[in-house]
Amino acid sequence: MTMRRDDGMKLAELDYIQQMLLELCRISRRRDLGFLTYLIEMAYSEASDMKEGMRPLNPKPAQPRDPLRPASSPANGAQKL
Repeated sequence: MTMRRDDGMKLAELDYIQQMLLELCRISRRRDLGFLTYLIEMAYSEASDMKEGMRPLNPKPAQPRDPLRPASSPANGAQKL
């Protein structure tokens, strides 16, 4: 699999994001901000997974769900008998 130029730029940007997250994590730990530290660590881990190919660089966005339609109803609105 060949790497496109865009992917190379994204990897460089992920490196930068990781550096910033690492610094934010250090600050939040010093201030004993437990939950914020956890969230920053999760973001750092996500960026690592993307760089290592464990997550796609271009994930497809989740389809918004109609909050008025129950999750179990068919998408076309027809009711099953």
